[in-house]
Amino acid sequence: MEHPVRIAVVGAGIAGLTTAWLLEPSHDVTLYEAAERLGGHADTVTVPTGHGEVRVDLGAQYVYPAGFPVHGRLLAALGVGPADLAEAPVTFTMSSSGRKNVPLIVSPHAPDELRGSRTPVTGPAWDSLGTFLAAAADFAAVDGDWTVSLAELLDPLALPEDHVRQIIHPLMAYISSCADAQAPELSVRAATAFFLALAPRAPGHAPIWANATCGMGGTASLIAGELRGTEIRTGSGVTAVRRLGDGYEITDTVGDARMVDRVVLALPAYAASPLLEPLAGRDGVRRAMDAFPYTPVSVAVHRDAAYMPVDRAHWSTVNLDTHDGHTEASNWYGPVLGPPGRQVFKSWTTHRGRPKDTIAVRDFRHLVLTTDAVRARGVLDSRQGEDGLYFAGSHLTYIDSQEGAVRSAVTVAKHFGCDSPRLAALSAPVADLAAAPAGTL
Repeated sequence: MEHPVRIAVVGAGIAGLTTAWLLEPSHDVTLYEAAERLGGHADTVTVPTGHGEVRVDLGAQYVYPAGFPVHGRLLAALGVGPADLAEAPVTFTMSSSGRKNVPLIVSPHAPDELRGSRTPVTGPAWDSLGTFLAAAADFAAVDGDWTVSLAELLDPLALPEDHVRQIIHPLMAYISSCADAQAPELSVRAATAFFLALAPRAPGHAPIWANATCGMGGTASLIAGELRGTEIRTGSGVTAVRRLGDGYEITDTVGDARMVDRVVLALPAYAASPLLEPLAGRDGVRRAMDAFPYTPVSVAVHRDAAYMPVDRAHWSTVNLDTHDGHTEASNWYGPVLGPPGRQVFKSWTTHRGRPKDTIAVRDFRHLVLTTDAVRARGVLDSRQGEDGLYFAGSHLTYIDSQEGAVRSAVTVAKHFGCDSPRLAALSAPVADLAAAPAGTL
């Protein structure tokens, strides 16, 4: 009887966990993770409040089956239903450090205004943003090329220069955590896809996303809990991948070396590239990996409202402050969690001081999805499975998100020819999420 294919999945973020989950019914899978915990950027901290404990995600956060359908199918397969998702109206406020008392934009959300809890600030800048996003939606609707840059879409619109510089570039840069000056180089499809993925339920309303009440770290734990046939090796980063005969020798940080038939590098590009160096014929793949730029990011969960707008009527779910050429957010959990979240915030602190009453801090490297990075995806896609080497990760498809991570795992499983109920549950056809109706703010 032919033995199952031995597969090493390197990296236990959502992409690696989902890849192992899809492959293990038919194959002999070993999952390697350098950290002591699973989940990668799915990193959740428990915050005690006067109304009980809440879970806050330091890394990946927003989900919703309607907006991220493949990830939504994974949640359903894991038993996570609507009752396990806390809806979040994604309102936003944009301010400049030079004029904090007068926000540039406070996006409207009719339910807030009926309660008298928020005051929108719109006007010509808001109209320019709407014109831009309508053009982005039209471009996505005709399956516009992902290698078209933000600058290329903006230039023909001839919007006021100050609206582009103060609103559009900072908002798009915030999505990638890059400097505002880098925004023109972003893939316009990648930069706008999150804004276009969900239309509001009614005019004058914000799009509704959600937070998993168990946190994204809880989702990672649910996947791991179903990996009954996979050997999970935490604290075992892979230090070398060496081609031997028809297979690969995998060496990890604890000194273990074992042979496998195939390897899936479910790692960020910067971590995958060094492992390719000893492999003959992989120079083109390494160059593609090195074309993905990343930027360092620090995120803090805290109780101090220091980064919120001065006027409480201008508070939003997402509060953006442009300063020193960067745009950083402070996410407020009040609209998501109600009373337990009223004094809980998650703020990007890479270029500003750490707030008081900080509960947890994490440092990440965030993908900047430029047009060059999109071209690199095409190279890696063309080399997928060559000599038994595969790639998974949120950098490889759609946008840098949990949806992208799960989609990449499905792609790998299909390359393996898997035929299992798990893969069938995730792999029904999906329309391009960027091709959503205009007017999604």
